Amino acid sequence: MGGRVGVGASAAVLAVVLLGCPKKPGATDGGPAADAAPTASAAVEAAAPSATVGANDADVTKYPDQNADNLEALTTRYTATARTETGTTGGKLVASLKAGTEAQRIADHEGYDLVLFNDPADATRKLEGWVAQGAFGSAPVVHHVGDGGAAPPSPTTPPPSGNGYVCIKQNPPGKCAPGFSVFAAVCRVPCTSESQCKGPAPKCNGGFCYNSNGCGDSP
Repeated sequence: MGGRVGVGASAAVLAVVLLGCPKKPGATDGGPAADAAPTASAAVEAAAPSATVGANDADVTKYPDQNADNLEALTTRYTATARTETGTTGGKLVASLKAGTEAQRIADHEGYDLVLFNDPADATRKLEGWVAQGAFGSAPVVHHVGDGGAAPPSPTTPPPSGNGYVCIKQNPPGKCAPGFSVFAAVCRVPCTSESQCKGPAPKCNGGFCYNSNGCGDSP
């Protein structure tokens, strides 16, 4: 009788000891997962803004047939406006870019470049907008008084074509005669006002001259 009581007591003590041992933390009991740190790091990286997208990217119109560009470096040669859409009045004004402003081309569409640039009001962030392609190019050579050189025409008043053409063919491809700038597959006279455009029914649209002559073979 006494032996049975002893065995029962020993079994009870063993059960208490086993039940009292804490389980090791693991994936099945809510313990920390081994990959918690990498997951958090990935989330932080995903939240970081892309260096090729402006803070206003959601407001800028993207066109199905626009051409993507590999962040080509550009510099404005005169004051130009960046807008949320192509055209001189399209969309909303994003910023006014002073001459010498550095930008990166994201895409181009029908004579306009979608560029990324520093926000003129906050250099710590980037903005993007559509700018007429004629606003970009090499800075004009400056001739000082007394150096024997004639002053070149102002970049804001390019010399018009002598025969009334404001649009000519590229010759060779990608190259334009003096006074013309690359515009899509042709060359056009850049402008900031209609008075800079010559020929029949001239007009200045999107930073380039147009008239009823069409495009000729030579200036």
